Amino acid sequence: MNDWIIPERIINIGLLLGGSLITLYLIRRLFLFALKRSHLFERNDPFLHFAILFIKRFFWPIYLLASFYLGINLFIEIPSVKVVLMKGFMLLVTLLGIFMAQSLVTFTLETLIEKQKHNNPSVVNTLQFSKILANIFVWALGILMLLGNMGYNVTSLITGLGIGGIAIALAVQNILGDMINSFSIIFDKPFKLGDSITVGAESGSVEHIGIKTTRIRSIHGELLVIPNTDLVKSRIQNFQEMSRRRVVLQLGLVYSTTSKNLLLAKELVKKTIEATPDITLDRVHIESFSDYRIILETVFYVETPDYNVFMDRKEQILLAIKEVFSVNNIGLALPTQTVVNQLTT
Repeated sequence: MNDWIIPERIINIGLLLGGSLITLYLIRRLFLFALKRSHLFERNDPFLHFAILFIKRFFWPIYLLASFYLGINLFIEIPSVKVVLMKGFMLLVTLLGIFMAQSLVTFTLETLIEKQKHNNPSVVNTLQFSKILANIFVWALGILMLLGNMGYNVTSLITGLGIGGIAIALAVQNILGDMINSFSIIFDKPFKLGDSITVGAESGSVEHIGIKTTRIRSIHGELLVIPNTDLVKSRIQNFQEMSRRRVVLQLGLVYSTTSKNLLLAKELVKKTIEATPDITLDRVHIESFSDYRIILETVFYVETPDYNVFMDRKEQILLAIKEVFSVNNIGLALPTQTVVNQLTT
């Protein structure tokens, strides 16, 4: 114990702490200077700003722990004291590791939450809940590591937690499945808030994406609440991604229509469609002969995903075709049936 008051020992400790402090401080300054001068800094990247804040926040704790560790190994010679101090060191390292991991997890999820507030506000609650679960996991893992490093047998504890976790998972497997699938919806983005979608026989607009369910406002007005697991397993049609709508229009002409009038009908349909705004004509063909009509098939595109505009243009085209066919004596076919009476003597 008298060795602790020897001036030489005190001088060595001072030199060690001072030298390590200067070295780490210079490394910190150079690293921060390089980050600030990099092109990444000009982009106002939040991850870069977080990295700078992270270094500034944890520099002193890391320095003190490093000095503490060096001091224990270089200057403490009493085994019992060394063991106690090393256990204290492991406790402090574990707590620092937990705080650093928690800081990283919290920043990542909060950045995602901030982004989703503008793109998809309905998933914010899911991400907030995920942040709580992630922090609980970080603390639980850190405590288990601490107990293991302190010499405690955590195998039985982990086994017990594993069995308990399995029991809980079985009890709430449907809820957990919906939660996991909510993340699939958030990150894979098959649809987002406000999209018009069709799931099975149901169609509507997405109003809310939650932890367990997604709510869709049906085209008939009612609210559909669908479990996220069912949504992920279903085939989803997302009409929000449409840039235009395709129309296949089949007109039936009577069989008494001459070949000349059939060709005239094609030209009249082409001119009518080409004169309509927001329309791109694909083709017009005499497609086939059916039971009671000659089928004139037309394909065109309405250059907007808006359903009301789509129906307005289609109605406009149908009325115009009926008008020009009437003026040019081209008859549209109706289902007809001919009855032949044969008299026998």
